[in-house]
Amino acid sequence: MERFRRLFGALSCCIAILLLSTSISQAGIIDIFVDTAPIQGSTGALVFDFIDGDGLVNNTMTVSGFISDAVLSTGAASGDVTGGLSPGPLVLGDMDFFNGWLQDLTFGAFISFQLESTDNGSSSSPDSFSFSLLDSNLLPYATDDPLGTDALLVLDISNANPVAQSFASASATLTVSEVFIPVLAPGTLLLFMIGGAGMLGMGLRKRGAYRLKDGNTAEAMDSDQV
Repeated sequence: MERFRRLFGALSCCIAILLLSTSISQAGIIDIFVDTAPIQGSTGALVFDFIDGDGLVNNTMTVSGFISDAVLSTGAASGDVTGGLSPGPLVLGDMDFFNGWLQDLTFGAFISFQLESTDNGSSSSPDSFSFSLLDSNLLPYATDDPLGTDALLVLDISNANPVAQSFASASATLTVSEVFIPVLAPGTLLLFMIGGAGMLGMGLRKRGAYRLKDGNTAEAMDSDQV
């Protein structure tokens, strides 16, 4: 019994080492929270745009987990778009140059959703995602976006780890937080399974281990015998 306690402890240590090792890859999900209290009660729209920058590699942006106290109205898609905000998910591809979703609504106090992208980056002319708020005239609420598009959020897929940029606005405050989910690389998972099976096999064999008797003689003790 004591041998199996030690074996279980060794396996636990192996799992901990694997989870902390550099062989673990990370899948990123971006949590978005937008405080829209300054424009609460106003009619307008949400705009999710995805532009195919390079025309070569394909990417997708997925919007999921949409929660808000806003009152949603109709939604309209342009280009390579499937699904919708509620119940979701909303998936924007880049098979066309311009791909977008416009969601009419009456603003509440907040908007929350998760954003996940593929990472087929292109440093020369990356695919670009943006999120904006429109007023009742379908004009964007002003932000300090340096490109002058008045986006609240921009994410360019220029490498394997795209970073979202948020911009300030008097009409809404957007907060970005990244959640990383550890994912074992396939090779690491296979090695772990082989190693675990080997350690269990050794433990079973040693159930018939030799013990010293009277300090001189060794005899095999069958684990199934009492």
